Amino acid sequence: MTEPSHWLVGRERERAQVERLVADAAAGKSCVLEVRGEPGIGKTTLLGETIQIADRHGVARLPIHFQQGEEELPLAAIRRALSAVRDDPDQRRLERLFGVSGRDVRYMIVDAAIQAMMGVIERHEPLVIVLEDCQWADGESLQVMRSVVRRCADRGVATLIAARPVPRPGGLRRLMRMDGVRTTTIELPPFHTSALDDLAIAELGAPPGPRLQQQLARTAGNPLIATEMLREIRRQGLLEIADGVTDLRDGAIPHGPDLDGHVDRRLADLSSTARQIVVLCALSDLTAVQLARLLDRTVAGISVAIAEAVRDGLVREDGARLRLRHDLLRDAVLGRTPPSVRAGLHADLFRLFTAEGADVERVVPHLVGSGDQADESDLITIAEAGRQLVFTAPTVAASLLRRAFVAGIESARADLAFALILLGDVSEANRLIPDDDTTDPKTAASMGLATAQVDFLRGELRWASRRFESVAPELPPDEGALALAYAGLCSLFIGQLDRAEQLSMRAESPDPGPAQWAATGTALQVQGWVAALRGRVEQGVRLAQEGHKLALQAPGAEADANLPDFFLGQALLWNEQLEEAEATIRRGMARSEERGMGWHMASLHAVQADIDIRQGRWDDAEAHVDTALSIVSDLEVEHGLPWCLGAKAEMAIGRGEDASAVLAEMQQVLGRLGGQGTDRLLLLRGTAHLRDGDHAAAAQVLGFLWGRLDQTGLTLRRVQIAPDLMRAAVHADGERAIAVRSWLADLSDRLAGRRLDAARLHAHGLTTGDAAKLVEGSEILWELGDLLQASRMCADAVAVAADVVPAEVVQRAASFLDSAGATAWYEQLAEPASSLVKPVAADGWATLTPAQSRIVYLVGQGLGNAAIAQELSISRRTVESHLHHTYPKLEVESRVQLGLAAARKIDAGWDPMG
Repeated sequence: MTEPSHWLVGRERERAQVERLVADAAAGKSCVLEVRGEPGIGKTTLLGETIQIADRHGVARLPIHFQQGEEELPLAAIRRALSAVRDDPDQRRLERLFGVSGRDVRYMIVDAAIQAMMGVIERHEPLVIVLEDCQWADGESLQVMRSVVRRCADRGVATLIAARPVPRPGGLRRLMRMDGVRTTTIELPPFHTSALDDLAIAELGAPPGPRLQQQLARTAGNPLIATEMLREIRRQGLLEIADGVTDLRDGAIPHGPDLDGHVDRRLADLSSTARQIVVLCALSDLTAVQLARLLDRTVAGISVAIAEAVRDGLVREDGARLRLRHDLLRDAVLGRTPPSVRAGLHADLFRLFTAEGADVERVVPHLVGSGDQADESDLITIAEAGRQLVFTAPTVAASLLRRAFVAGIESARADLAFALILLGDVSEANRLIPDDDTTDPKTAASMGLATAQVDFLRGELRWASRRFESVAPELPPDEGALALAYAGLCSLFIGQLDRAEQLSMRAESPDPGPAQWAATGTALQVQGWVAALRGRVEQGVRLAQEGHKLALQAPGAEADANLPDFFLGQALLWNEQLEEAEATIRRGMARSEERGMGWHMASLHAVQADIDIRQGRWDDAEAHVDTALSIVSDLEVEHGLPWCLGAKAEMAIGRGEDASAVLAEMQQVLGRLGGQGTDRLLLLRGTAHLRDGDHAAAAQVLGFLWGRLDQTGLTLRRVQIAPDLMRAAVHADGERAIAVRSWLADLSDRLAGRRLDAARLHAHGLTTGDAAKLVEGSEILWELGDLLQASRMCADAVAVAADVVPAEVVQRAASFLDSAGATAWYEQLAEPASSLVKPVAADGWATLTPAQSRIVYLVGQGLGNAAIAQELSISRRTVESHLHHTYPKLEVESRVQLGLAAARKIDAGWDPMG
């Protein structure tokens, strides 16, 4: 909404800050500036000035205007803003999702909006994003903006926010407190006396006299109120000009700075039709055609009244629409309109917009505002609007559906219950199910299934498993089988292997058709993990492959709902099939990216990070972890978070860094997720003690974990932790060391596996002081592609008998650990082997990984992140994460500087693409 440009008087400091904001964006630097102040203080004027400054600097702008009444409507303002820019696939996908139902739709729309916003930035950078009236912003929009701001910290994107002090959404507070983002807040103060004098000169053409100054002082320095007071005084003819000064006539007694009374008097001077137009425009921005329909007139018949309202200044033209000039005027107009009249006008507006086929988001504020003024046909519309919003805006949906249900629309019952379940109000949802025989079993079963799904999404896996199992018999057979498969999945994640296997076998169909593919595929993958975790890894891979094939054939979203690529990729990794695991994970990433299922990708990135850690690509592993954490932060979900934090902690421990903060965060997450991943947390704590030389503490933690894994039957995990437990036990718990060695020897008689062979040789070598056995175990791990654990086992051999270990084996391990950045493990290897010489550090360009080199090369060729992602078949987030890790290596601070450096390198003949 436009405010007079002369409201900038006295705002020189604030204007200079906005100028710097835009100039920084033009120079490739990002920042966030919030302009905060009471209504009418001049925030919108400053935003208008920003637009002019941006034009002068050649910086594009994206205005996003939040509106009162849309606080619970996800992304309404962002969608309006995106519709005004070039149409693209990201934007079209976002719009399509608003017609989709499903438990994950809210994640999908946020993810799609982030991608659409990043697409706009790719095309228009440098860019100023202007967020107006942020006090009305919905949570999802602020979630999107937090992601955009964080992901553009090194790009030419400035964000300017205008908001009142209250209300202040929690998402806005979090946006202004983000780590690593430069944020500034301007509190717009009231006008001082000289600024009020300048405003009077701009309005009246002459400086104010003492009596007029006394009246202006009563406005508390609010420029809107001061401006309206001056116009009211002039309208009443109470001014005189003498000696170049404008003042109140002697004896004139103007009204005080009462905006409501001022609006009252102005409305009283308008014709009845113009008054009606002002009130309607206070409720919604409307075209002349829409006003004519509402007033049951022709456009010609109301044209004079429209001109009158515009001429008076309460209403202004904004393109083809008419709207109130300022929110304070709007509040004053609506404040003098009786509530029953406002409700009736809202009802008229929602009928008008419904008849025009407007989006449900356009209709909803008027549905809500119409109160009880609705007839039976309106109630049907209300119920239908509620149904459309159940998955995207459950708060609004519950309000509308409750209204329809109470008024007698019985069909709204189930949808209302589902909305309440999504909001976490399960008890009220259950009360909607009648206790008598009229209960619809299908409705009750659907509600039970929805409750289980919500428990699953919240990480309450024990409850989710029980609910899925209990509701399965009440569902149609195919849906019931899928519920049992979900129950098995939940039990698997919390380590209940027997229960997971039993439930998955009940879900499995012996001869599945298309309707059973999803359930049977998920069930087989659960069985595959159970078999692998019990040590039967090859059998586990076969089951996982069979389940993967079926799951991907399933129709609709169920094909990807339960992460088939993640399950298969992890199973292949356990079976030491690194290339096949990596190919599976990358296919899963591409599929998730294509289908807009970004929240699934955190788990996939976590597995890829584990592969990179094994192979020594720690920079790439860190990029995958950062990408996963970015997804978790963007979508406010925790899929894969424990695994990502585990990978982050493992690298910190190996680098000799303090991992306590990451481990503490991991423990908090595990508490929220029902304990899934606790085993890895304990292993990492033990590994950290080992690194620090505290063998007693390591033996205590790892010994406890060993017993826990024995109780749950996780044989594979016991084999995996055996080397670290042995490293601790040979120093602090000799009996435990002998017991572990015996267990590994007994297990090798029953199960085959190269990792088991390596663990057995390691245990034997440490307990007998046989360095040759340790070298033999190290060679097995090297052949399996676990270069990290092979190098650590080599360090154990050097510690036992350095002269027995071939020099080339030691040098190979040292080179690997040094290039990976595993400083702590390198030092443990190098300390007993004084002949080792640490390789000389290469220049920054030589330290780039192949993935980083390809991305930097394409940046130097002028490609944007989206184009790079498409060229390399990876996600935009992964590109961003890789770029972030190249900056310190190449000693640059932004993408702009990186592009210039890469272009110079390319001109000198550098080409890593071959």
